[in-house]
Formats: sequence, C-alpha cells, structure tokens
Amino acid sequence: QPASPLGFGDLCRYFYRALREDFEDYTAHNLATHMIECWKRNKYLYLDLEEMFLINMQHNQDRELLARELGSTLGDDRESFPEGVSCARLVNLTIDFFNTEPSVKEKLEKYTEKMSQAVQAQRTVIVKRPRSPSSTMDVEL
Repeated sequence: QPASPLGFGDLCRYFYRALREDFEDYTAHNLATHMIECWKRNKYLYLDLEEMFLINMQHNQDRELLARELGSTLGDDRESFPEGVSCARLVNLTIDFFNTEPSVKEKLEKYTEKMSQAVQAQRTVIVKRPRSPSSTMDVEL
C-alpha cells in the first residue's frame, strides 16, 4: 500500500523532534506548531515548499539560494517569530526535513534519472539530412 502524501503534520513533527534538543516538550510542541503557522500565514501550502525544494535541487542544488528565497518571503513576518526560533532556523529546518525525507529524496532521484535519460536520448538522435537530387535523374533541356 502506498504511503500517504506528506504534509504540514509531518513537517511539524520534524520541527518538534529537532526543537526537543533545545526546549522542553511542551515548549517544543508549541514552537513547532507556531513555525507551521508562519508558513501558512505567508500563504504557503506544504506542496509549495516541497516543490520549491525539488526544483532548486534539480537545477541548482544550491541550498543557500533556496534558504535566501524562502527567508525573503518571510521577511514581513519576522517579528512574529517566537523567542528562540529565528527565521533562519525555520528555513533551515524546513530544508533539512526535505533533505532527509525518503519520499522526497525518491522524487528527486526519479526526476534526476528521467532528466539523465532525456539528455542521453538527445545525444543519440541521428539528424537526417535532406537528400540531394540524385545524379541519375534525367534533365530536360
């Protein structure tokens, strides 16, 4: 049976586990929930975040660029971050989640493989030239 699609609940649980290293259980839970609300307040759906990650990793593999892009979209919301959680931490934990999530890694591998096959197919295409008129054709004068 296929796994159910990922969503904000999975991301929230990931945040919670990461925040447990620095905060009490109750505080970590509240912070994780608040971090998800930051994304939602800024009009992100879970799939938007995943797609941004996948597109960036397929084309640039530039984690810093993705972090800057996500951070800039949260710019106006920075004052609402809870004590102990910065915009950078929210962004980096989000990227870490996608980087370590098996189903996201699988999507990335499939896309990369598909693109590699497409490039190989392009290289092996034989370009046909139009034939020049045959020298055996009769010419009328």
